[in-house]
Amino acid sequence: MRYSTRTRYGLRFLSYLGRVYEMKGSRHLAQLNEVAEAEEISLKYLEQIVRKLKPLAILDSVRGVKGGYRLCKHPNAFPLDKIFDCLEGNISPVPCVAKLIDCPRMESCSAYLLWDDLDKHVRSRLETLTLADIMLLPEGVAAHEMPPMRETANI
Repeated sequence: MRYSTRTRYGLRFLSYLGRVYEMKGSRHLAQLNEVAEAEEISLKYLEQIVRKLKPLAILDSVRGVKGGYRLCKHPNAFPLDKIFDCLEGNISPVPCVAKLIDCPRMESCSAYLLWDDLDKHVRSRLETLTLADIMLLPEGVAAHEMPPMRETANI
């Protein structure tokens, strides 16, 4: 399966905010240009991702020079299945499993059970993971090797 750049970058963005939450506190704001630079993601694309995340109510934002974004709750409060649904939309491997189409071959399809089983496994795994589970740095990457987090406002 292949996931969109929006989902991949969105997870990196949220992971960054999760690390800010853990390292600097729940009131600390991160500016989008800071995240864009640290995660090597286009600022314009991050703005699109933020708009896409609005319905999930995962972010707080503050406008102005000292403004920015932060997670509205602890990272373990956000299951990955909800984040994937918000950023990616349907994550089923084939449209018939998600009932997006009325496939006349569904009852006799030899591969349907495989697709359905795969879909259930992926969804089950995403339901058990939270943002906190993926925001950790990869093994062997020290925090001092990561791009620095700028000192932005605490509001």
